[in-house]
Amino acid sequence: MENIIEIQQKGPLNIAFLWVLLCILVAVNAFAGKDMAKGLASFKVSSVYSPYRVYEIKAEVGGRIISRGTQEGQILPAGTPLVRIDMSSLRSQARELLDMLRDLKEEEGVLEEMVELRKKKYHRYMGLYEKKRIAAQTLEDARIEFLSTRLSLIQNRKQQAEVRSNLLAMQDKIKKAAPYFSLPLYCATYYVEEFESVLPGERLARLMDVSRAKVHIDLSPERFKSLLDSFKGKKRISFVLIDHASRRYPLSGHIERLRTDPDTDYLYSYSLDLVFPPMEGLLWGEVVTVEFQPVSNR
Repeated sequence: MENIIEIQQKGPLNIAFLWVLLCILVAVNAFAGKDMAKGLASFKVSSVYSPYRVYEIKAEVGGRIISRGTQEGQILPAGTPLVRIDMSSLRSQARELLDMLRDLKEEEGVLEEMVELRKKKYHRYMGLYEKKRIAAQTLEDARIEFLSTRLSLIQNRKQQAEVRSNLLAMQDKIKKAAPYFSLPLYCATYYVEEFESVLPGERLARLMDVSRAKVHIDLSPERFKSLLDSFKGKKRISFVLIDHASRRYPLSGHIERLRTDPDTDYLYSYSLDLVFPPMEGLLWGEVVTVEFQPVSNR
């Protein structure tokens, strides 16, 4: 009887304890659910749909444009010169320098042979002088003849170096008169026409690398950190691109242009480039909305 009374007395306390414990668990789950929802909440930012790279090409040499490699709005194939600048006079000068260089090389061979012969003659005269068979003046004349020929050989080689340097400079200018690139590029704008003359530094064309697309995004420090934390360790991230007609394009890409202090986690800027494959139906320069759905770290 006493045990029954004791259990009945403790019963209400156990029930109250269970209710308190249940309320705590519900509160914890509610907060956890709130944090998870916060981690999974999407957000949107506006940006511009852009080519991966845009290049403003300028002339490195001056002259008259004799041809263009493509038309505006078309792809300039890899290895195709963007323009050709008339270098006919420079090519003529380069041929003259090549002829001069060839003559100097032949002259060098003759001078090398003469140096060896006059060196032997000088050494032979030294032996004759020691035997007192020739005068000192004759020995001196042989030495002067040897040194003079050697000096001519040195001057010849110096002249060859100067001609070779001038020739390389001309060949470099000729190469720069027909600039080409190692990848296909979209020609957005030509600033010059055929038969026009250009000066060094004058703009030739605007080219775009459209093999990939990108959007540049500026964020608040808090959202920037949250985004990086959400996608930490992931090589590619998923997002949705929304155009002006509310069409949705599910995509995946990677992040570039994160500038950080290498010694700390301090970020110099809170912006990034999101790079992804180009999309048909979108125009370069079109304003789009980027929708992120960060992944929870829980």
